[in-house]
Order: sequence, then C-alpha cells, then structure tokens
Amino acid sequence: MHYYRSTTKALKAWGCIIISTVLAINCLLFFILTVKSIVSYVPPYVVTEAKVKEIYEKLWKASGEDEALKLPISVIDEDVVNAYAYAGGMVVFTGMAQVIHNDDELALVIGHELAHITLSHVYGVEGTAEDVIRHHEGLADKLGSWYTMKAGYDVCKGREFFKTLQTLGTPDGGSHPKHLWRHAQLDLSCS
Repeated sequence: MHYYRSTTKALKAWGCIIISTVLAINCLLFFILTVKSIVSYVPPYVVTEAKVKEIYEKLWKASGEDEALKLPISVIDEDVVNAYAYAGGMVVFTGMAQVIHNDDELALVIGHELAHITLSHVYGVEGTAEDVIRHHEGLADKLGSWYTMKAGYDVCKGREFFKTLQTLGTPDGGSHPKHLWRHAQLDLSCS
C-alpha cells in the first residue's frame, strides 16, 4: 500500500510537470509567433505633403535644372490615384498611397512628372495624335527613371508600381503606354 501511494504521488507529480512543461512551451510558441507577426507587419505607405516635397527636392537637384525654373508641387488630400504635371507645376494626390508601397515607387512617379516639365511637354504638344503623346510618355518614363536613379532611389523597386497598377486592374494605356510594357522597359535598367 505504501508503494502504491508513493507511486501515485510520483505519477501525479510527473503529470503536473508534464502539463506545466506543455503549457510553458505553448506560451513560448504563442510569444514567438506574436513577436514574429509584429516584426513582420509592414504598415501601409502614406503619401504626405512632406514626403512628396522631400522627394521632389532630391529629384530636382538630380535633374541638374536651374533652381529659377523650378515649378511648385502641390499635394491634394483626395482619394484619387493620380499625379500630373502642367505649365504651373505638379500635382500629386494622396490617393496614390493605394498603389504605391515605398519611396522608390513614389520617386519614380514624381520623376516621370518632373521629366514632363523639364522636357517642356507641359507647354504644349506639337500635334495631339495619340502616338505623339505616347512618345512623350515614353520619354518622360526614361528621363524620370534617370532622375530617380541619380537621386539615389532604386528604379528596380520603383518599377513595381506598374505591376501593382496592372494587378489592381487600373485602366491600361490611354495616353500612357501599357503598364507591363513600362515595367519591362525599366527592366533594362535592372538587368
């Protein structure tokens, strides 16, 4: 009987130890997974006026253009996925955050619009034929990517913007070349 009691007590003690160990391991795994998910969490990209102006300044310096010719840039807080250049400056909508994931992508967009300004596309186009406009868009892509690289941004990361546009099903073409064609053209810089 004495042997039975001590065996029962030992089994109970071992059972408590095993249950405690399993609980401790589960807690440790939960902690590790929680920390891993917190560390791997990537907050959404936010397009702010300060960020846009900071990138614009870097790109302007990279362009080598005269400061006296620099046009103002405006940031409009609207849920619109667009940016454009015109004779009075440049406009970037905060809604671009829906399709932009990092500074490299935003720099590529701003660089493209800056190229329209430095190439004088904003002062009128000789002819309005779609092929002329598309040609200007292609030139702005090339020069804009040059400004982007020269300012220290990664064009290879920036070009992913075009894949995002394609994936989200945003209108393809129009006055601009097709999204995947533009991505492929910049692929030449990344090879």
